[in-house]
Amino acid sequence: MGTLLMEILRSSGPRSGLALAALLGSFTAAASFGVDAGEKESPSPGSSTFFVPQARTTFVLRRNLSADRVGVLGMTPEEGEYVTANSIVAKLKDEVPQAAVAASAAKAESDAEITAADKLAESERLEATLMDEANRNAGVSRPPYPKSDVDRARLRAEAADLQTGVKRHEKRLAGFELAQAQAELKTFHIITPIDGIVTRVFKRAGEGVQQAESILEVVNTTIIRVEGRIPAAVASRVKVGSPVRVRFKLGPVPQSGPPGPAIELEAKLGFVDVSAEGVGEERYVRVWTELVNPRQMLRDGTPAEMTIVLDTAPGEVADASVEAVPEASSRAGSKPSN
Repeated sequence: MGTLLMEILRSSGPRSGLALAALLGSFTAAASFGVDAGEKESPSPGSSTFFVPQARTTFVLRRNLSADRVGVLGMTPEEGEYVTANSIVAKLKDEVPQAAVAASAAKAESDAEITAADKLAESERLEATLMDEANRNAGVSRPPYPKSDVDRARLRAEAADLQTGVKRHEKRLAGFELAQAQAELKTFHIITPIDGIVTRVFKRAGEGVQQAESILEVVNTTIIRVEGRIPAAVASRVKVGSPVRVRFKLGPVPQSGPPGPAIELEAKLGFVDVSAEGVGEERYVRVWTELVNPRQMLRDGTPAEMTIVLDTAPGEVADASVEAVPEASSRAGSKPSN
């Protein structure tokens, strides 16, 4: 096409050359938007598909992991390591919090203080009981223990019983202290929420890190997202769930002969943006679909094309079906109707 236009430019006059140069510029602008010049117009009502020649591919499950606190790294993985979800992939130096957890665990698991308090309470109750019995056995004679001594013995027994309750409560508090120490220890560990491959390591063992500073990146390659843009006029004929055929180009496109190696997969649209980018006729809507990566062959950035199956051309909306818009004060906090 470019060669043909240059030949016409040479054979045309100055004015015709300017007009053709403007035409050539329009073709270049159309290509920069990711659609061919012939596809900038909305498809005719009878069209059943829309072709997106340049789609962007990315891995959906990609996480940059960081630390919950300031510290010095004690362990980091190497690039290329495979890690499993909910496992520790890196950690800060944690000798001090580990010691705190051990001390709290020993305190929470020990029953020695409760046992000692029980024995003391049993001894005080026994003493008070013996004093009461000795006074009753004395009969009409003078009791061997004054009433004040007996009352004090009963109070000591009651206090010993209360002390047993205090020790049980302290053991319960020790359990909370253990949970707090364990939670504190977890802030020294960097845990991956997904399975995947470590693709980047930004910080190494022995280096200091700040809170929320990126330490490494984990990527799961099982799900790949294919994202493209379609004209706003076409977006009215697609919806979440619309069938789409995706063609991944696995090699360079030859200038002649058969097409290069490719993989074609069937899927459905998972997202249609509610907003349009651009102004005027150059308004585009973002759409994407997600697919299982076959045998992990596809990579982030693999060139792809999308062919979206369109709904029938939208009909006119009857005036009777249009609802009045409520006042702003009455629709505050309302949910969109289905």
